[in-house]
Amino acid sequence: MKKVRFLIEYGCFPLWPAEESTGFFYGPGAPVEVKARPELMSDLEQIEDIWNSLFIDNEIEFRWKGFDSEDDKQAFVMLVRETVRKLHEALDGKYIILDDSSHALNGL
Repeated sequence: MKKVRFLIEYGCFPLWPAEESTGFFYGPGAPVEVKARPELMSDLEQIEDIWNSLFIDNEIEFRWKGFDSEDDKQAFVMLVRETVRKLHEALDGKYIILDDSSHALNGL
């Protein structure tokens, strides 16, 4: 069965499909089944944009700045959880979904 990894990383789209023959996660991208769902694609892009906005990245420094409020943080956590649920719905029976979002969320 095909695999896709859900991983929140700075500067990357949060889905990483695996090469079928090797199982190697070759980089960010979205399976056709996800691309066919505009709302899901929008949620994934929003996760990427929000996550990237939590860092200062310029010629002088790269560092975590975090959320402006606890409400913003909780809204992000809920967006991630709901998006993972939608991924399971969209890819059910076609992909194994490896959810590595906890690596990002546990550090909040």
